[in-house]
Amino acid sequence: MKKILIIEDNTSFAYQLATILKHSGFESHIEDTCEDGLSYFKENEEDIDLILLDINLEEKECGLNVLKNIRSMSDIWIGVMTYDETINEEKAEGRSAFIRKNSDIVSELTDDLKVLSKYGVFSQNNKERTNKTELECNLELVDNNYFSINSTRLSLPPLPYTILHMLYTKPEVGKDTGIPADIYSAKHIQSHIATYEKYDYLNTDENDTGKIRVHIKTIRDKINEIAPGCGIKIITNDPGFGYRCTCSPLSTKKP
Repeated sequence: MKKILIIEDNTSFAYQLATILKHSGFESHIEDTCEDGLSYFKENEEDIDLILLDINLEEKECGLNVLKNIRSMSDIWIGVMTYDETINEEKAEGRSAFIRKNSDIVSELTDDLKVLSKYGVFSQNNKERTNKTELECNLELVDNNYFSINSTRLSLPPLPYTILHMLYTKPEVGKDTGIPADIYSAKHIQSHIATYEKYDYLNTDENDTGKIRVHIKTIRDKINEIAPGCGIKIITNDPGFGYRCTCSPLSTKKP
């Protein structure tokens, strides 16, 4: 069972999160101050597999200091949680993912954590992470016609291909200020798909975003058939904000 350190001063949200994580197969420990969260990590680093950190802890920026301090000691996976509608990537440098805090995102977050755990993204200690062989996950768009993964052709159905092409090429779409150029929400993706006349028969209503997660899973599964574990590294998710392709030439983050 993977152990999660939750550093969060909203006790109601923290315990709701811990309860849902428990039912998803994770063990959680909660600390509600910056000082206690950092101290607990230092004393129990070997037992912690990942961290969920409130970036606005105690209504000040000490959460950023906790992130900076932990990152200086360890490469442990850190999900930065925020109520904000926008993302300041530079301020939260070193995070593994942004997570928008609300009850609707919790189930999406737990699903992603289970996939990350399945493919060994979390290790039980820093030594294992350091010694672990890095996966080779090279995604390329060939002649703007098909994708290859580690030089092997990737076969995708039309809609998943269109979504991957969007995440890889990063077209401009209408976004709220503060959302990075390489992150696309399910609504952005669905709206983009709806512009393709050939997909009219597939019921691509831009307000119907429920199928996007299914298509993302298809992309990851097809990648994993060629390079096991690369799906979750190539297509990452910032729960509540959107998806990004880390292998795009325009990406700000690499796998």
